[in-house]
Amino acid sequence: ATITVPANVIDPTPANNSASDTDTVTPRRIVLTKSWVNAFVGDNVSLVISGSGINSPVPGLSTAPSTTSNASANVAVGSVVTLAEAFQVGAAAIYTTTLSCIKDTGGAVVTVTGSGLSGTITMPADSNVTCTFTNTLIPLPQLTMLKTASVGAGAFTLGVPASYSLNVRNTGTAVTSAVSTVTDTIPAEMTLGAMPSGCSAVGQVVTCTIPA
Repeated sequence: ATITVPANVIDPTPANNSASDTDTVTPRRIVLTKSWVNAFVGDNVSLVISGSGINSPVPGLSTAPSTTSNASANVAVGSVVTLAEAFQVGAAAIYTTTLSCIKDTGGAVVTVTGSGLSGTITMPADSNVTCTFTNTLIPLPQLTMLKTASVGAGAFTLGVPASYSLNVRNTGTAVTSAVSTVTDTIPAEMTLGAMPSGCSAVGQVVTCTIPA
């Protein structure tokens, strides 16, 4: 700002006829973290913050069930920020994914645009922001099988009939939706005898089906 002194006015201190004011916008900070719900242990994602107003971005990494190094960045107020995760181990298809953001001051919700593994927000002027990707495991069947021999921990004896059983269990979080198939190969030195209902053999390979 500058003033001009009229010609007919004597100015005893002309050095103060101009002044300047500099305003520096303080960047806001955003943190991206991660939450797992019923995840497979060892599943792993990278966390990334990007956008035109981003400064000093730090990527993050999260491993299920609960080990996370957050992603973070300084962000110019009003900038559009992109938040993304990418699976390094595991599959996104077996999870439902949500992204939520709140202001650190006051806890108000910040609107997120997008869905799945990527979303955007506009950086507010009045607060830093914390965002969280939450991956919830979709209920799935998980089959396990235990083989038990009639001789226990001993060995089969040449010429002596013996038997074994295959016990299949669903230890997952949902019922099976289709027939399950179990195959087992009998050693060439053994002769196959009786089989339970639902089983058949081709050569030494036994195949059994289990209803849904």
